[in-house]
Amino acid sequence: MATPNKLNQSTDATHSDACGGNRSKRDTAIILAAHGAGDDSAVNKRLCEIAEVLARDADYAFAIAAFQLGTPSYTDAFARVENSHIIVVPVLTNDGYYRRVVLPRALLCAPRPKEQIVHIAQSIGTHPRFRSLAAASVQKLMATAGLFAHNTSVVVVGHGTKKHADSRLATQTLAKSLARQLDGLECYAAFLDAPPLLDDVPRLLTKSNVILLPHLIGGGYHANDDIQKRLGIALNPRSCRSKQSVSTGGRWWYFAPPLMEHPEFLNLISRCIAGPLKLLKDEHVECQSSLANSEIH
Repeated sequence: MATPNKLNQSTDATHSDACGGNRSKRDTAIILAAHGAGDDSAVNKRLCEIAEVLARDADYAFAIAAFQLGTPSYTDAFARVENSHIIVVPVLTNDGYYRRVVLPRALLCAPRPKEQIVHIAQSIGTHPRFRSLAAASVQKLMATAGLFAHNTSVVVVGHGTKKHADSRLATQTLAKSLARQLDGLECYAAFLDAPPLLDDVPRLLTKSNVILLPHLIGGGYHANDDIQKRLGIALNPRSCRSKQSVSTGGRWWYFAPPLMEHPEFLNLISRCIAGPLKLLKDEHVECQSSLANSEIH
């Protein structure tokens, strides 16, 4: 493997040594970097379809999806791109461990042209539009099920990790945003692998209806199975009003669909690309090096 190039990272972007010049979509490759749930999962297949749409309809030179769980890996995807400009869109809920450590590490390990410029965009889960889509998803579910704010709580379920302090921030921010957007609706943030744990949420709830909103982008095992197991509930025909709800423990539990299924999801990705693309078009992009050595192990 070739010796990795030096990585220069600022808050908004990651650059290699060359900067500046006029750029356009046709000079730019897009990498959609997600956690993934395996090559055969609906999550991975859907993201690969979105990458195909970006390459075909949005006029980018090249687009590919890459996964932590699935193929191609982040490093393999970086190595495949020969374009001089790359925008990486972290299809992640937060700007924590994967955005700040795993992706830069994969970039350093990939053999690539020395003059290549790489921007890592903000994670889609931190974009303001993402919060708007989440609110719309909750509102639609409430309208369909005939729920009202006075008898409904929302639990935003994130993954969480103890590896990075910011891993819970986006989920907590989303819960607060939903409470504001939905007229004071009771909203909680809970996590699968970090406190406050989802397992502890039921004792905090005061409403008879609970909407579970997975802050997990594409769903997969965590959204479909793990959340139910943690709460000791299961979707089954005998207790369900629909495939998205179940009655147990004196409450109705409603499962909001993963936000990757929202019809505006592709537009959200385009919005995340827009900021780095503007920088690529600027003739005077200033290179900064602020990636701490401690983040590259």
